[in-house]
Formats: sequence, structure tokens, C-alpha cells
Amino acid sequence: MSPPHDPSDLDAPRPGPGRADAPTGTDPDELAYGAGGGEEFAVVPWPLLLRERVHRRAAQSDRYRWLVLGVTLAGLLSSNILFTVFVVALPRVARSLHTTVPTVTWVVTGPLLAVAVMAPLAGKLSDRWGHRRFYLAGMVNLLFVATLSAAAPNVGVLIFARVLGGAVGAGLGASSMALVLGAFDRGDRVKAMGWWALVGAGGPVIGVAVGGPIIETIGWRWMFVLEVVIGAVALVLALLVLPAHATGRTRTRAGGPPLDIAGAVLVVLCVGGLLLGLNRGPVLGWRSPLVIGAFVVSVVAGVVLVLVERRVEDPLVPLAYLRQRNFAFPIGAQMLSNFAYLGGFFLAPLLLEEVYGKGESAAGLLVIPGPCPSP
Repeated sequence: MSPPHDPSDLDAPRPGPGRADAPTGTDPDELAYGAGGGEEFAVVPWPLLLRERVHRRAAQSDRYRWLVLGVTLAGLLSSNILFTVFVVALPRVARSLHTTVPTVTWVVTGPLLAVAVMAPLAGKLSDRWGHRRFYLAGMVNLLFVATLSAAAPNVGVLIFARVLGGAVGAGLGASSMALVLGAFDRGDRVKAMGWWALVGAGGPVIGVAVGGPIIETIGWRWMFVLEVVIGAVALVLALLVLPAHATGRTRTRAGGPPLDIAGAVLVVLCVGGLLLGLNRGPVLGWRSPLVIGAFVVSVVAGVVLVLVERRVEDPLVPLAYLRQRNFAFPIGAQMLSNFAYLGGFFLAPLLLEEVYGKGESAAGLLVIPGPCPSP
């Protein structure tokens, strides 16, 4: 006797020699266990039975779509709440790991860079592998990354863990958006995506406000312990609530266009080279071979990226969108505004702590009004 390999198999009859047909419904109360009277029945593990019962009752609710939204937002919050928390703790972390503040800056810029360059690829992978499966895999990886960050013995391991966490966050952002869009009708998608955008943009701000007092009182490593707890709760809720077959596009059938791996690599080289040159320039000097080489790699990768994306069948970066003014101008405006905002977001805590002598808690509270709109 062997259990079904997928929850969806519970809906299908399971004929065979000496085997009775399994129940045709998904009602857990109809699932038979064990063998008796010379007949065998499908054996369903109790975690799967629990998931089926909880999911069935939740799916019958008129507010099930909002429950899906809440569960996906819990996972999104657990991944992005610590993206920028180190902006108020750069000097403390640098002293703790015996390194410099410019080096520790990569603990913050690294995950943001990973989100930017991995988001297009993550969206395509989510479409191919299934949104729910990709989301759950991201939550499991999030727990690993948070644990590695909490136990990082040096700055190199911490930077690696945070960059990997950014890549995981990009996957969770893409799959959670797809799950939300699949759960809501067209008329309610704007409202649902408003909540999604609020958590996506507000999570890092909340992390700075909450993380400041925690870092100042018990240490920065405990922030990642908190992330493990939040992520574990979000993972359990996702396993119980999210639909087994998410709507929207799923895995690409055999014979479809291959992934644009070359485009993904070129995006990483282009953006990563630019940020590496800007970060190392003030430390090594603008004439340093490493700095000059990083800028050259960025420019060459950008040119090659344009040439590759114009020829590939399924481009990672559809260049045709950039020729549409109603797409290009908002994206350009957002890029410039984020460039200005994040520059101040990084420098303001350093100014408050290094010049005015404020602690992490005070610096975190003082930078919160930054994202708020002017009256």
C-alpha cells in the first residue's frame, strides 16, 4: 500500500488488482484507511488529511480569497522586513564582525540588488514550476537563509546569506503576486494589489522601526531569529490554505521556449558591476583596476544584453515595452525617485548615529517618516 504522491491524486479513482476504487470526492471523511475483507484502500498520511480538511473548509468561505491574500502577505512580509534593517546598525555590525562600514553596506545593497536582477527570472520560473510550489520552496529557503544569517561567523558569510535572501525574496514576491491575482476577479485585483504593494514597500520600513530597539538591546542576530519564527508560521499557514492548483499560467509544456539564462547572467553583470564600482570607488580609489574593471564589465554587459534580448525567442527583459511611453516614463520616474530616496535612507542613519550620537532605536524612528507623502 502506498500513499498518493500528490494531493490532487485524491480526486482520481485508483483501480488495480486487489484494490478497491478510492473515493471520488475530496471529503476527508470519505477517505478509507487500512485494509479489510480482502480489499485495500489508499492510505493518506495524517498531515495531508489535516491539510485537506482545513483547505476544504477555508475554500468554502466567501472570504477565502482574502485568506489567500493574508497568507501570501505574511510570507512576503517575513522575507522583506529585514531587507533594510541594517541601515541603522551598520557601525555596530562592522565592529561586531571586525570589518569596515563600506563593506557591511553590502549587507543592505546586496539583497536589494538580488531582488532587482532576479525578479524577472523568478517570475518566469514561478510560471513554469507552479506558483504554489515555487512559493512554498521560497519559504523553506527563507528559513535556511535566516538561520545562516543569524549564525554568520564573518562578514563574508553574512553578505552571502543576505544576497541569497534577496534572491529568495524575489521569488516570493513573484509567486505571491501570481497567487493573489489568481485568487481575485478582475474587479477586485486593484484593491488586492494595493495591499500587496503596501506590504512590499512597508515591510522594510517596519523592519527598521522594530529592528532598531532589538538590535540596541539584545543584538542584531536576534532579528533573524525573529524572522525564522515569522517565516515558520507563514509556511504552515501556506501549506494549509493555499490552493493546490493555482490559477493563471503553470508549468510550460515540453517544447516551449527555453529560459533566457543568458539574459539573466547579463543583467547580473550589468547591474552588479555598476554597484560594485560605485561601492568600492571611495575605498580603493576611482583609478583602481577593480573599480575601472567593474564599470567596463557593466557597460559591455549592458550592450550585449540589448543585442541578446532583441534576438531571443522569450526575452527576460522585453525591450519592446521600453518603446511605449506609458511604460517607459513611469518606470524612469520611479527609478529616479528611488535613487534619490534610498540614498538618503542609507545616509540619514549614519548621520544620526555618527555625527549626532543617536542610538539605533532613535535613528530607526527618525527615518520612518521618509516614505510618507508630504501634506
